[in-house]
Amino acid sequence: VSRPEIDRISLDFCHHKPFTDAIFRPKTHPELLPKRPCSAPAFLPRKHPLAKCRTAKIRKKKDHTSAFRIPAVQSGQQQKGGLFHDTNTRFDSPPGGHPMTPLRVLDVSRWQGCIDWDAVQRSGAIDGVMLRVLGSRNGQPYPDLQFERNHAACTARGIPGGGYYYTCAVTSRQTEAELNALRAALRGKTFQLPLAIDVEDARLRSLSPAALAQRVAQAAAQLETWNLYAMVYTYTNFADTALAMDALTAYDLWLADYCGKRPTRPHGMWQYTSTGHVAGIDGPVDLSRAYKDYPALCRRAGLGRFSG
Repeated sequence: VSRPEIDRISLDFCHHKPFTDAIFRPKTHPELLPKRPCSAPAFLPRKHPLAKCRTAKIRKKKDHTSAFRIPAVQSGQQQKGGLFHDTNTRFDSPPGGHPMTPLRVLDVSRWQGCIDWDAVQRSGAIDGVMLRVLGSRNGQPYPDLQFERNHAACTARGIPGGGYYYTCAVTSRQTEAELNALRAALRGKTFQLPLAIDVEDARLRSLSPAALAQRVAQAAAQLETWNLYAMVYTYTNFADTALAMDALTAYDLWLADYCGKRPTRPHGMWQYTSTGHVAGIDGPVDLSRAYKDYPALCRRAGLGRFSG
């Protein structure tokens, strides 16, 4: 929908995000300004390296809700290129169901310190959590110091968890180094939410939007070969100016946008604030809304148990 020029300028200003060194970026330091919004298409599974999903016949509903491709995982078959992708950008109408209440998702890293997960669970304020797996220091990946503890705590309490890693890779060698570090950190882990590639570092702007999208797609494809639900995380201004989003439509988008209104760009999760508060965590935290039932989708397709 077209907007008056004045609105476009306002939104652009609202989406502006300062560029600082990687270890002082919003994702690594939630106290900093904007991240990204979230919107990913919504039709169900496409092809995955470890399981081929059979497309269910779809009948058009009288209310014109979008159709879903329901996966029927069969051993020995293959499917590639973007799981559980749906043409419906809101996931408001699950197959044969009623509008879904968005899942409340928290994301945390070492910067939240030692979290009291019992208090978080008792608060009833969240339905899932995205854990930082890797950070970046001077362009080099390193394991988040709280990842192992946070993952173990969430697993023990039955809190659905996913993850993300911060990328600075502009060359094939750097991408390989990040994926090797990620593989080591994920070994033996199981997730119920997606694993996201955090694409926001200022150094990534040295690549053209198309070249960067190609590099991100390469990493996302690797995540899928590990039996994970791959996702891309960025913020609105970066998506508008530095990343060829059309080349990444096979993957759900976790979009950060703090302007207060849900973004129009298709997304699966929308990170709407970096100043949220949840019992058991000192200081502000990032909060998102997921418009797909990711735990159910991963369970249905047998995704989430790392296999690399």
